[in-house]
Amino acid sequence: MRRRVKLLSIIIILCIFCFSETFSVHSQLSVGDVSTYKITNSKIYLASGSNFVSAKGFRFKGTNYPSKTKVDFSVNYVGGGINGNFTIGNESFFIGYLENWYTTLVPFFMRYTSIIVYRSVYLWSMHNFTNGLYFNIYPYINPTAENHEFFENLGEDFLSAFESVSQDYPGLEYNYRYSEKNNIVYFESWLGGEISGVYGPAIGYSFDYLAEVEFGNNFHIAFDKVSGLVTGFGFRGWTMGVLNDQAVKVSLEYQYQLVGYRLPRYTLGTYKDYLSSIGLIVSSVLIPTIIIAVSIPVIVKYRKKKKQKAD
Repeated sequence: MRRRVKLLSIIIILCIFCFSETFSVHSQLSVGDVSTYKITNSKIYLASGSNFVSAKGFRFKGTNYPSKTKVDFSVNYVGGGINGNFTIGNESFFIGYLENWYTTLVPFFMRYTSIIVYRSVYLWSMHNFTNGLYFNIYPYINPTAENHEFFENLGEDFLSAFESVSQDYPGLEYNYRYSEKNNIVYFESWLGGEISGVYGPAIGYSFDYLAEVEFGNNFHIAFDKVSGLVTGFGFRGWTMGVLNDQAVKVSLEYQYQLVGYRLPRYTLGTYKDYLSSIGLIVSSVLIPTIIIAVSIPVIVKYRKKKKQKAD
């Protein structure tokens, strides 16, 4: 009987330990803390068939604000997730985030431009970018080992997903970069190249439109693995060609960073800025396969196939 009681006690202690490890709050953030972000860039050029919109800045509560605008975020609650108020001048609104917001939204923003292009062809009125891109700030990732591990594995999961369709889309390029320095985790990804065939599977969706396009999607995020504070977040992309018999030409960019922190520049892929009067093309410098950081290696895997030109 004593053995059973002792065994039960051990099981209860282990359960309590596991529960606390899974659901406890590791963050240094507290209710009342205020973080100030700057929207460093926000712009879109979107031409789809006979439809067209070009705008700079972002939309906050229906009002257009220019790039370089600062936004305060005040914490009302912090746990697995977080909620609080975003404020610009006299305008403010409340918003909350679940702990696992990034598991769906990060993969979404990794392909954001390609998704917007599809939606613009499918139903132009699905989005209204007249006042610029939508306001997005995700300020917090609960700094648990599990959440940290998600970003450590994200690049490999990303590569595996596109390896499965690489034979059908030899023009695809996909790449990522992961690093960790001074408690700041940084992740960057690139998906681009050429699509000649069915559009959807090439970007991880079931869209069945035929396409002849060149495109690119960049994404990056940085966060403090101790406090959980997201220090920077951004995406950009471009597309040119024909989708479902409609001409498309798109470029967009959105980025924010914590005041006092500078988000690293993109190092992967190529960006075409159609908002520029000269159609600026920005080519990033590809970094080596393995880069040694201060304490943790930065691993880069790259796959690229180019179609051979006809004789």
